[in-house]
Amino acid sequence: MKFTVFDGVLLSLVCSLSVYIIYISQFLTVEVDYFIEQQNEEKKKQKAKNQDNPLSRIPGLRDASKKQAKIIPLHRDLQPWHHTVDTMNFRYFVDPHLDCAETELNKPIEVFNKLMEEYEQQFTPRWLGVAGDDHTPSVGEWEIYLTDNSSFIFYGMEKFINYIPPAKLSALNIPDCSMIYLLDLAETSKSFTRQSKLDVRKSENFLSLEKPVETAMLVSVTGVKCLMANQWHCTLAENANRLKVSMKDLLEGGKTTGESVRLLFTPHQRVQPKTETENEKAPTPEKEGAENQGTERSDDMRPDEKEIQLDRSWYNMVCYGLPNLMVAQV
Repeated sequence: MKFTVFDGVLLSLVCSLSVYIIYISQFLTVEVDYFIEQQNEEKKKQKAKNQDNPLSRIPGLRDASKKQAKIIPLHRDLQPWHHTVDTMNFRYFVDPHLDCAETELNKPIEVFNKLMEEYEQQFTPRWLGVAGDDHTPSVGEWEIYLTDNSSFIFYGMEKFINYIPPAKLSALNIPDCSMIYLLDLAETSKSFTRQSKLDVRKSENFLSLEKPVETAMLVSVTGVKCLMANQWHCTLAENANRLKVSMKDLLEGGKTTGESVRLLFTPHQRVQPKTETENEKAPTPEKEGAENQGTERSDDMRPDEKEIQLDRSWYNMVCYGLPNLMVAQV
C-alpha cells in the first residue's frame, strides 16, 4: 500500500490535533481545579465570617444597616486615652410594662422618641430597641439585645434588675457592650403595685442583690466597661431632664462618660453659650476701662460669689467603671 503526499499531510494534521487536544484537556483540567479551589476558599471564608458575625436575631437590624445615605459624618478629636463607643450600635428598652399613665407629662416613650428624632441625622438612625407600647419584652429578648450592642439604654420604672433575673444577667458574657445607661428607680402607682406583688415573694438575700451597688457589681461581672445608673428613687421629670442633659453631652457635646456625670452634679460649671444680644451688649475694653474709673462693681454682683442652691437630684447618677468612653462613629 502506497502513501501519497496527501496521506502524509493528513497524518501529520491528525497527530498535531491529538497533541493539541491533549494539551487543551490538561489546561482545562488545571483551570477547573483552580476554579474549584477558589470556590472552596470563598465558602470557607464566608463560613468563618458567619461564625465570627452570626446573623442577628434583632428585628430591623438589616434595614437599619442600610440607612447610610442621610447620615452626617461625625469627626471627633480622640485622644490616646479615649475609648470609642459606636453610636450606630445602640440598643434600648423603654418602659417595658407601659407603667406610665397617658396623662403623664414626662412619659418615657415620648421623651425618648423626641430624643431619637432630635439626633436622627448623626447619632440615632440605627438605634434599635423595644418600647412598652409595642410589646413587653421577654427574658430572651433582654439577653439578645444586651448581647448584640455597643451600648445599652434602659429608661423605665422601678429597678432594672427586676426585668432580668440576677442569675441570667451574671451569666451573660458581653465584653463588646461598652456602656449601660440606666434611668430607672422612677415610680408610678401602677409600677408600685406590680413591684410590690413581686417583692413579697422574694427572700431577703434576693432583695439585697437588687440594690444599686450590688446591681453594678453584677453588671461588671458580665464584662461591661462602664455603668451609669441612679442611686435612689426619683421622679419622671428628673429622669427626663437627666436623659436630655446627659445625651446632649455624650452625643452632641462629645463629652466622655465621666465628664457627663460630673456636669450633672456640677451644673454651675457648665459653660453657657452667649446669645447674640449678649455679644452686642458686651463692652469694649476702652468703654469698660472708662466705666471702671468712675465706678467699681460691688462684690455682691460677682457670679463667683453668688450662693449656689444645691439640689439633691444632681448627685443621683453615678458612673461605675471607665470614665473615658466617648461616643463616635466607628
